[in-house]
Amino acid sequence: MAQEQKRPSPNTRWIMSSRDLPRKRHDGWFRVTKADGSASVIVLRKRKRQVLETLMRSPIYCASPVRLSDIVNLLRHNYGIAIETVYFEEDHGDDVTRYGVYCLADKVEYVERRAALGVAA
Repeated sequence: MAQEQKRPSPNTRWIMSSRDLPRKRHDGWFRVTKADGSASVIVLRKRKRQVLETLMRSPIYCASPVRLSDIVNLLRHNYGIAIETVYFEEDHGDDVTRYGVYCLADKVEYVERRAALGVAA
């Protein structure tokens, strides 16, 4: 789903290198809750985990030398996570710049593996 607004949120992050992503790359368990209230638990690792955790913290610019779009598409299509692309336009006289920002639409929270499996602590 695409929307058009005036300016991105002030906390929108521009990911310029892998150093700008969270460090954890091992298996992470996440509960994804849809707008209708249905929920599922998914396990992500490596770059997919890093990108989802970044989206959980703030929106991110689409253009990135780290190739975030590939990962966002995997999260959308393979894992069913609702990630919106919000488009912005800046008019610089003769030049109009259009760009997008990825925003997490589903509620996503980190869960411990034990809780995800329903194991008592």
